[in-house]
Amino acid sequence: MEINRSAPVSAARAPCLLITTPSERAAQIGTLSVPRVMRTVTVVIEAVAAGADLDAQLDQIGLEVEQAMAGVGLLGGLIKSPPQYSEMQMDREDTASPPVGYLRMAWQCDMATTHINPDIPI
Repeated sequence: MEINRSAPVSAARAPCLLITTPSERAAQIGTLSVPRVMRTVTVVIEAVAAGADLDAQLDQIGLEVEQAMAGVGLLGGLIKSPPQYSEMQMDREDTASPPVGYLRMAWQCDMATTHINPDIPI
């Protein structure tokens, strides 16, 4: 079974992380012959947990994800500055059997490309 952002994750697959890049802002910078584009990409990491003690599970997963994201640096030059933590949302489905909880965390990542090669960071 394929897991993607349009299909909910079943409790049987928990705990797990879903990583998406749901949005990007872009602005042209400079007046060179090949214009550069500054991009701010939103990276969302959503933790899914099921069973008893959901808050404790999600708190621990959140801590581990934040620690990992703090250590990614510039991703080998892919981004211009370390990811900036921007938001967190928590949700629960207590009526599910077993109960399921979600922790959604977002980071902003800045990168620069050109119009000609938008998939290659500069």
